[in-house]
Amino acid sequence: MHGAPDDQPLQPITGTVVFALVAAPVQPGVAPSFDAAGIAAQRQLLSRAAALVAPPEGRVVELQGDGLLLLFTLPDAALAWAHSAQALMSPHQTTAPTPQALALRLGLHHGQVLSDGTALYGHGVNLAARIANVAGLGETLLSDVTQRHASPSWQRQMDDLGPYFLKHFDEPQQLYKLNPSPALMRATA
Repeated sequence: MHGAPDDQPLQPITGTVVFALVAAPVQPGVAPSFDAAGIAAQRQLLSRAAALVAPPEGRVVELQGDGLLLLFTLPDAALAWAHSAQALMSPHQTTAPTPQALALRLGLHHGQVLSDGTALYGHGVNLAARIANVAGLGETLLSDVTQRHASPSWQRQMDDLGPYFLKHFDEPQQLYKLNPSPALMRATA
């Protein structure tokens, strides 16, 4: 018999936490659609994005509502997943049965988190979530720690956005933006 989640010991693990949020453009005076077709399109996008996670480098921690929580062993694996997930939204890949254009907003942070084997807890999870919240539609933003731990080939694909004040963080956080993959840039041109 399994114990309740609060019975499981918390273990520190180091990895790259990814928060993925599905969002649609907001038009002034137009309420966002939360009808069955729109929700089905969100669920389809998140399921397709989750299917791109390749164990053992990454795992899906939670898929809920309009969000996805992932954990990768290294930033490079998380960044590769981010490029693939953002490519799902290219005009040639989108099959959403809704007039709203859906997009992913991704936030990444590499560091130590606590896990009970099922869920993740701690500063790193909160930071990844806050980074995703400030990302624009179709953007992948990451913390300075993630940028520093990424390989040079990934670092060359990033822009320094400077310091950001994030909710519930006293100090500004240095953020970076991952540029779209060259293949995605060609597909949307």
